[in-house]
Amino acid sequence: QETWTGTITDVGIGFGTYGTEHLSIESIGFYDNTAGVPFVRAKQIGFKEAINRPGRAVTVSITLQHVSGPAIAASAMTFVSDSNFFASSAPLTIPAINPGEEITVETQVLPVARGESILTCYYNGQKFTKLMRIDESVARIMPGSYAVPQPVPVQTNYNIGTFYFPGWSSEANNWQLYDYLGLEPIIGKYLEGQPEVSDWQIKFAVENGVNFFIFDWYWADGTERLGAALRDGFMRAHYKDMMKFCLLLCNHTPFDGSTDTELTQITNFWINNYLKQPNYLLIQGKPCVLFWSLYDLRMGLGNGTLASASTVASTLNSMRQRCIDAGLAGLYIGVCMQNEESPSSMALFNQCGFDFVTEYAYGDTGQILDQSPYHEYALNHSKKWAGIQQAKAGLDLDDMPTMTVGYDRKAWKGPLGLERFERKSTYFAEALVELKTHLDTYGKTFCILGDWNEYGEGCFLEPTNIFGFSDLEAVRQTFANPGNWPVNIGPSDVGWPYLQPFVKKDVSIINYSFENDAIAPAFSPAYDNDPIAPLWTVQESAASDQVVVFGTETVGALPQWVHNGSNALRFKIISDPMSFRPSVYTSFQNKTAVRWSFWIYVPSNQLVQSSTRAFDFAVKGIKTSDHATEDRASLASLYYVNSGTAQIKIYSPLHGGWQNPITISTDQYHHMEFEARTLPYGNAWFVRIDGQLYDNNGDGWSLFNPVDYFTNVEIRGGELAGVQIFIDDYSTSWIPQFWFGDINKDNITDFKDLGLLAAHWLALPCNSDNQWCDNSDCDQDGKVDFLDFALLTQNWLN
Repeated sequence: QETWTGTITDVGIGFGTYGTEHLSIESIGFYDNTAGVPFVRAKQIGFKEAINRPGRAVTVSITLQHVSGPAIAASAMTFVSDSNFFASSAPLTIPAINPGEEITVETQVLPVARGESILTCYYNGQKFTKLMRIDESVARIMPGSYAVPQPVPVQTNYNIGTFYFPGWSSEANNWQLYDYLGLEPIIGKYLEGQPEVSDWQIKFAVENGVNFFIFDWYWADGTERLGAALRDGFMRAHYKDMMKFCLLLCNHTPFDGSTDTELTQITNFWINNYLKQPNYLLIQGKPCVLFWSLYDLRMGLGNGTLASASTVASTLNSMRQRCIDAGLAGLYIGVCMQNEESPSSMALFNQCGFDFVTEYAYGDTGQILDQSPYHEYALNHSKKWAGIQQAKAGLDLDDMPTMTVGYDRKAWKGPLGLERFERKSTYFAEALVELKTHLDTYGKTFCILGDWNEYGEGCFLEPTNIFGFSDLEAVRQTFANPGNWPVNIGPSDVGWPYLQPFVKKDVSIINYSFENDAIAPAFSPAYDNDPIAPLWTVQESAASDQVVVFGTETVGALPQWVHNGSNALRFKIISDPMSFRPSVYTSFQNKTAVRWSFWIYVPSNQLVQSSTRAFDFAVKGIKTSDHATEDRASLASLYYVNSGTAQIKIYSPLHGGWQNPITISTDQYHHMEFEARTLPYGNAWFVRIDGQLYDNNGDGWSLFNPVDYFTNVEIRGGELAGVQIFIDDYSTSWIPQFWFGDINKDNITDFKDLGLLAAHWLALPCNSDNQWCDNSDCDQDGKVDFLDFALLTQNWLN
């Protein structure tokens, strides 16, 4: 470090890989920094977004750190590039930087060709060079009725899986660990548990030859933990049937899963929730499950001492029998070797009753040093696979070879964490060829690429801004059958802003008003304002992408979002006590302003009289923050003071943060009006009107309270991207931004749409799986008929 001072007493030099190499040093010197000369380090240079295509202006982000010498006055940075893109013609002004400060600046460039391009930056008499990846050209795709386009799986004769680490949900969000890497997944720093996240991941995987996820699965205190990615996301994904899945029981500290009692509970839970799913991975006709650690399993079964192999085998057989009793064929059980690869270890795995062995990821493939080149590390996986074959020779024990995508534990362990540096997709591709050769030599089809998103260990196959799709495309190139492979795309190619909430953006309330004890608003007969006996309610449907509306509305339909000829949404939702939590999401883009005018009936409720509970009626948006966990920040919240009084607090960055609370009475209607817009440096945001009751004393969420929403949302400026209603976190129908009848989504209803309607005339069944008969089922009632024709004519030439 340039700022280091002190006395040097010893110098150590690490080199080579195995400790047997020789190095001749001709000279070595240490010098003081030049007095009075500042020095900066470029911590990060790269594209701001993950996908950067020719012909589209893209942003380059540069983070500079002042590490020694005096302050640097405001000065210019100039750019030189090769022929693959044009940098900013004018120099970029860099603000003054004081010692120890760090700043990030941005400039726009225009890529002109796919491939790699070198960008050189000159600043402070220093030169910084970065090799940049430019993706292939793709025409912008018009969004359909769903945020994620239909995947086109490639065909392969191999079964290729990847471990999925569920560490990116509201229960455990670790994105803050990776800011220093400049890492950004192509779908943004997502929040797991949303079907759209899983559908993008499924699309990325199956279009490149990866056909099953192995979810890291956790159990503690008698319940599933870190389950949002699987339970709420993958299991409700539109395209889940295209992707197999299985479970890795992470039975390590601090989680459970190593005692007879726990394994009985776990097996029953698996049977009831996962093992009978049609897309669960079967091997030899049996559901496949894995254990993280044999050691932890033996210690758990032995109550603190190592249980015998026969005890482990008996436990595994009991799990198998429990599955057979439930109508399954048993279990195909594997275990991660944890670097225990000797013949005696293989014999123990076999005696314990495991069907196969594998590895989660290899920290080393024979290297002695904690830091060594990735290239040699990757190629030496073949020695690991060959050694396992020899060690288990003669045993009734299969293996599933693992190829580690990358390894860098600095996020978990700091600067000296184990790292296989200079990772490149070309090196990964070389190792994949060796993996295919190994599989073919031993007549195998199953293998594992570790891992999909284990960012804490620098092990990720998921496409990011660092490697793009190049690692996945190497898998496709190696294992997929020849054919017309699809072009890899991401959300930015579709132009659908729904995923934007996963990335930090900026929004602020600019005006608000509040009328206490307002008279209940008058609604049309279809909207009842009696909170005790509503004419209709919205309830959860068995179908994950629909709602069921009972009463005067047609089942399966939502109130039309174009209200009284203006871009508005008018609806009423009544939640049931102890039941659903209603939420209304609206997404906006292009620096939109929005005004909400709505009424809320705040009931007194004895269940909320505890001082530890608060009813959170919130207008939520994306405010400036560093991490995904803070992105969905409340802009307005309602809290109970007691059964007769509540308070509303408003948050607005433009007004200095939280405003003085407004006191209101319960058992009365209150009129609320908010106006908000994106801040100047934001380009997309969403707002959620949400009602939920929760414990804030650490006991978890408790949904109790009924509340009436009478809302009339007026959209002003910008574009309405869509509206989505959530009930108890279950996604419901999406109302797209296009006119009903604009079947081909070209922003006009004309003869082209009429032709498409005629082509699907009387077609049924129409559903989300076939995109509502290719959008011809305009009212989404399951068939194409005169009702759809009426909608088309109603919006003719709009």
